[in-house]
Amino acid sequence: MDRVPLWKPSSKSFIESHLAKFMQTQNFDPDSHTYELFWKWSVNHPEKFWHAFAEYSKIDFKKESSRIFVENDHFTSSEWFPDHQLSFSENLLLNQSNPVAIIYVDESGVRKTIDRTELIQKVKSTAGFLRSIGLRSGDRVAGYLSNTPEAVIAMLASNMIGCIWTACSPDFGATAFIERIGQVTPKVLFAHTQYSFKGEKFNRVREIESILNDIDSLEHLILIGDHKVGSKNQVVATRMQDLYSHNEEDEFLSLPFNHPLYILYSSGTTGRPKAIVHGQGGTLIQHKKEHLLHCNIQDFDRVFYYSTCSWMMWHWLVSSLASNATIILWEGSPFYPDSSRLWKLAEDEAINVFGTSAAYINHCKNTEVNPIKDFNFDQMRVILSTGSPLSEDNFKYVYEHVKEDVQLSSIAGGTDLISCFVLGNPLKPVYAGEIQSIGLGMDVDVFDEAGNSIIKSKGELVCKQSFPSKPIYFWNDMESEKYKKAYFETYPDIWRHGDFAERTIDGSIILYGRSDAVLNRAGIRIGTNEIYQVTNAISGIKESLAVMLSNHDKDQILLFIVLNEGIQMNQLLHEKINSTLRKYASPHHIPNQIHMVSDLPRTANGKIMELAVKEILETGKINNIESVSNKDSLDFFFEFRKSYDF
Repeated sequence: MDRVPLWKPSSKSFIESHLAKFMQTQNFDPDSHTYELFWKWSVNHPEKFWHAFAEYSKIDFKKESSRIFVENDHFTSSEWFPDHQLSFSENLLLNQSNPVAIIYVDESGVRKTIDRTELIQKVKSTAGFLRSIGLRSGDRVAGYLSNTPEAVIAMLASNMIGCIWTACSPDFGATAFIERIGQVTPKVLFAHTQYSFKGEKFNRVREIESILNDIDSLEHLILIGDHKVGSKNQVVATRMQDLYSHNEEDEFLSLPFNHPLYILYSSGTTGRPKAIVHGQGGTLIQHKKEHLLHCNIQDFDRVFYYSTCSWMMWHWLVSSLASNATIILWEGSPFYPDSSRLWKLAEDEAINVFGTSAAYINHCKNTEVNPIKDFNFDQMRVILSTGSPLSEDNFKYVYEHVKEDVQLSSIAGGTDLISCFVLGNPLKPVYAGEIQSIGLGMDVDVFDEAGNSIIKSKGELVCKQSFPSKPIYFWNDMESEKYKKAYFETYPDIWRHGDFAERTIDGSIILYGRSDAVLNRAGIRIGTNEIYQVTNAISGIKESLAVMLSNHDKDQILLFIVLNEGIQMNQLLHEKINSTLRKYASPHHIPNQIHMVSDLPRTANGKIMELAVKEILETGKINNIESVSNKDSLDFFFEFRKSYDF
């Protein structure tokens, strides 16, 4: 059956896109069919591509050289732009014509606008304070912060003087925060003493005090909020509003391209969260490439992504300041006071690029939210979805119930690269269930188990050569042992990302779930998303989770489903699930057991935790419970294990 596109670019949007213009600068005729040739050029000539894009996007280097790439002896030790220097924060803040930097909205209705002049002043004053208390380039500054302008100010001020930023949102407990950020010995902590979610206020004073008492390296606490915080350690406390009257730091410190900018953390589902260090130049050039060429962000656009400052998408969102955009910050639940709240935000703020998760879109579909009837999205050009694969059914939901004329881009990458391997494309059509293209400059492929490149078959998503936003290193990993173990054990010097994927004949990508969650039945590898694509489309089913367990040398697939309110599990639904899987997937996809649950465990950014469930069912314990945002959901699985016949 021929694929039917859900969206195609108009002639006008095609011609006016940054991607078409950039292709012309490199003597390529912009055409949807020549994108693959242009992508091949970008990975066959990576130094030319990245240098040309740096010039096109007007990255402000304070020092340049002719050296763009140094290969060295391994993917992990390769260097990009080794002799270049820049200031990340200066590139985000200065030489921009858009006066509005940030629009902040919270679930209680508070709205604030921060213009670029005010943002620069507050960043400089905060940087001046950090300098005055003795912070120097390379020191770590931590945040325990909500998604507010203060988080953006603190991050940019830290970079302005060369410090390394790392953060968790305040919905993390003290133990989870300490497990992550305690590793990197920060000197300063910015912290919100309270946050709100679904109309309820949560006091975080006790958590902050635990953090201060446990992380001995902390010397200064900068508070947002009126609550008092005590500590048995000699930590000096200051209110953030007092920093804004401090003498301003004048100079944006020019630093090497590969100077550390951020420390992010792996999910921690298979061990202690790994502290992944990203460089300022690689982060900037990769984000600008994705913003301009793949998302087609234009001057004065309003860009939104539902996120917390723990997630890499927060960092991705903030970087769009460098593309002369206004960033929209939302603090609170996406479902408060109802499931339409983010769609209302999109209308109220005339958002052009709207980012959310596949889980949110699926929730809106299952609860029959119908934004196309209730809101005006005339300004919205792009909808972005990440966090997990977006099902064909959810693609169709967006075009039927959100907006007919919109580029829906499913995007995927991760904390590991603080960006995307595969993402949208303003020149190519959108097809249900497919990611439009591989990112420019990213030598992405799909391999079989023997390391052969394959098309129209399922295999491992890999990247065959270095890219600027790769981690510069892992914290406390001097010999790169953890780094190499994380990505390079399967294919020597080839990055194995851990996604089970398929590459189509015209260059789009289909994701089937995490490869470490693949179900192997009689030698047939089944991506969990192959099951979810079918089951989650069945009326009454909200979401699903599948795991495979070995029982007396027999592999069994267990399917756990969450049902919509008012729906009950019965024999009819059980048979419907099996027959639908048989028809639209295969007999191999049919589970041995189906069980109803009230909730599924997920990470703070909404990803369903298949491996956590598998670990509980196999061992009776979970390695890192602090990575689970809804711990009550685990109770069912601990109890289920007691009755399961092993």
